[in-house]
Amino acid sequence: MTDERKTTEMVDCYWSQGCNMEALAALAARRDSRPRVDEFKDPITGLMPRVVLLEKGAALMAAARDGRAPLSAVIVDVDCLKAINEQHSPEAGDMVLAHVAKLIRLNIQTPSDLAARNLGAEFVLLLPEADASWASAFAERLRGTLANRPVAHAEALITVSASFGVAALEAEDETLDDLIARARRAMRTAKLGGRNRTQVAGLRLVHAA
Repeated sequence: MTDERKTTEMVDCYWSQGCNMEALAALAARRDSRPRVDEFKDPITGLMPRVVLLEKGAALMAAARDGRAPLSAVIVDVDCLKAINEQHSPEAGDMVLAHVAKLIRLNIQTPSDLAARNLGAEFVLLLPEADASWASAFAERLRGTLANRPVAHAEALITVSASFGVAALEAEDETLDDLIARARRAMRTAKLGGRNRTQVAGLRLVHAA
């Protein structure tokens, strides 16, 4: 809601309540207490939603362009999440997503690194000051950590793996969506190559289980 609309509603309330200042103050407090878009969190993973990442990422991309600094996108897609849901339960699938998100938070290097949950089993990361080599090494460390840390659910240990796609900012990327799309295509190549792999956009497969 815009500030202008907020002001209009509070003025309308003022007159409709017969100059009841308590009602006006209550309305103002209610408006101010609503969370901003950038405060929203995914309820399962606690990560920011994709829309917030895109907003913040646009500033990172502009800064990278201005300073001619590297910026990389990493797509993380949990392997076989549907099978986990079917074999164990949807709750187990949510536990896996939360587990992956926790390891992402533990592995990101700086406060300026961004991580968001996208739809389904996909996560999007933006790593400023990271070229393709650094980002692929980061992805491979995270891939290895995931593969070695199963999730305990009921009496079962669920093995978790993910496929990674990495893309570094290039001149051809007119928008942040372009950069992320290249990372996603690399991730799909990793999936087709057998899953549990890291693929850098435009290169041969760099890491495989």
